[in-house]
Amino acid sequence: MIDAILVSASPGETRVACLDEAGQLLRLIVERVGDGLRVGDIVLGRVIKVMSAVDAALVDVGEANPGFLGLAEARPVDRHAGRIGDFVTQGDTLVVQVLRQAEGDKGAKLTRRPAGVAGAPDGVSPPVLLRRAPGAAMAAVAEHGGQSRCRILVDDGRIAAELRAGVPSLADRIEVPGASYSLFTAEGVDEQVEALLSPLVRLPGGGRISIHETEALVAIDVDTGGAEHGGRDRTALAVNLEAAAAIARQLTLREVGGHIVIDFVPMRSRGDRKHVLAALRHGLDGDPRPVQLAGFTSLGLVELTRARTGPSLTCRLTARCPSCEGGRVKAPLTVALEALRAVMVEDRARPGAAWAIEAPAAVLSALSGNAAPARHEAEARLGRPLSLVVREDMAADRFAVTAAAAATVEPANERKTRLR
Repeated sequence: MIDAILVSASPGETRVACLDEAGQLLRLIVERVGDGLRVGDIVLGRVIKVMSAVDAALVDVGEANPGFLGLAEARPVDRHAGRIGDFVTQGDTLVVQVLRQAEGDKGAKLTRRPAGVAGAPDGVSPPVLLRRAPGAAMAAVAEHGGQSRCRILVDDGRIAAELRAGVPSLADRIEVPGASYSLFTAEGVDEQVEALLSPLVRLPGGGRISIHETEALVAIDVDTGGAEHGGRDRTALAVNLEAAAAIARQLTLREVGGHIVIDFVPMRSRGDRKHVLAALRHGLDGDPRPVQLAGFTSLGLVELTRARTGPSLTCRLTARCPSCEGGRVKAPLTVALEALRAVMVEDRARPGAAWAIEAPAAVLSALSGNAAPARHEAEARLGRPLSLVVREDMAADRFAVTAAAAATVEPANERKTRLR
């Protein structure tokens, strides 16, 4: 059960965390300015290509890559036969809804059956956004805020006002702490988010799991890690049961989707395998996305699929490490937004200072590129410009915030985090 919803807004980014009674992260949603279309958005698009060979059409929805409209989502609900060309032609104007966000070179997945929209308004030319889906904060509060004893903490007055207006029945639960510290840091969330960016997850009993995402699938390996529970069979079962629960939780937290293969610690007993599979199925019962669990294969691996609605957390927040042989580190944009967030936290504690961000060139490039609107927002709120100082001696995912004529301020996220 969700005990608290935290909403933290900073220049260019809004983060929403759902916590249980123990303060453990149950759900994390990161929204950024410039993310593009999100699931649920309704768009007036134009068909730019009909691909008869694959029974699909490409639709211009205003993004870099056209959206994908498959046959099943193009035909009316009462039609069960026909080809894509029977329902759409090149140049058609269509009202479509986003089922899955764009990812990499793949455009958004679309449906021609948007909820609650009868048609396009007169005089509107595609592509144009007709209706924006609720943001992460509004969606989380509307869905989970009504649970008994659920706290709703918001560190931004504007968002708090929007939430009170959007969900008036919960207005009295929405609190704005107004402190000078970071809400996520104070509630222990930042540390948990850092852990999500590592492929390694340590289990309470000594075992561990490794999660590796590839283009084709997500491979998860379970290792005893030196754990001992009274013999080989008991150890394997104990570690695998812990792993099953942890994997179900990690899939949700990391927003992992697609084909997933799990290599549990080998078990000789068929009964033990059934027990582990039941534990995994139980953990997946509360998953917000559709999951199909195929079970153990003849090679002893467990296969499942989880609906994909967009890029995973790892893909969004990290990039390949340029110097650690296949590892990943925080992406320059992620570090840039963290630096802006750190500046705003420090300025609440020491208002009026002239702040500088020291970081590698790639991070400063992000602050002048994709994160430029966020930097301009921060400067407007500060009432003065930020200084950007190149530090080539810093690792790719490191930054420092300094104040004029003051010592370096090193917030909690001023450190190097290599994600192996």
